[in-house]
Amino acid sequence: MTSSALKWIALITMIVDHVAVCAQNSGWGPIAHSTTLYLWMRGIGRIAFPIYCFLLANGMRYTHNRTRYFLRLLGCAALSQLPFTAALYANEWQYTGILTVFRHWNVLVTLALGCLLCGVWEDARTKPFKDYAVRATVCGLALVALGLGLWDIDYGFMGVLLILLLFAAQERKTQALLLLLWGLVEYLPLMQPPFMLVLLAAGAVWCYNGKQGRPMKWFFYLSYPVHLAILAAAVWLPLL
Repeated sequence: MTSSALKWIALITMIVDHVAVCAQNSGWGPIAHSTTLYLWMRGIGRIAFPIYCFLLANGMRYTHNRTRYFLRLLGCAALSQLPFTAALYANEWQYTGILTVFRHWNVLVTLALGCLLCGVWEDARTKPFKDYAVRATVCGLALVALGLGLWDIDYGFMGVLLILLLFAAQERKTQALLLLLWGLVEYLPLMQPPFMLVLLAAGAVWCYNGKQGRPMKWFFYLSYPVHLAILAAAVWLPLL
């Protein structure tokens, strides 16, 4: 399985998850009236994030310019923030308005923070502290805020930890095992069988063959804000 195939799996399962959230919040058809269907769609969505973390960890290892990689993630996160909250937090938006945009942060913020943390981890092995002290301080403060619940980003502290563990592991089979363990720790306590579909992400990573496949970098970057903008329009147009 190529990295492009993994990206398609992550993209499709993420969209299924977001459709379920919007449908439940907005009363769309059978999804809004069937708890079982809703939970299974959310369960399918659990597959996406671990795969994205794996791709990020590998991307950080092989990229020629980590700063550019980080800035791409951060720029796309900023572009996605408004449609993210408008689509997935529409009910809250109706009561608190634009402030909702600053309360909940999309998953690309999580990935960008993980990217920054991986860079700090790597620099700690090869450079004096003064060369990465600012980034290390930013990461430390961010992790403290996540741990104390002062900052709400998708997947929070556990999500950022997964990225760092995958980056440190390097070997694919070890990464697949980490994904398996992370999925069990994160979702087994919830006692929701559909959410255990997250374990399929470990299987997908196990099947990864190390090849890139068809390069569609900007398509996958832009698919995140674009699909959220479409969902936001579908949620808000009936209310106008």
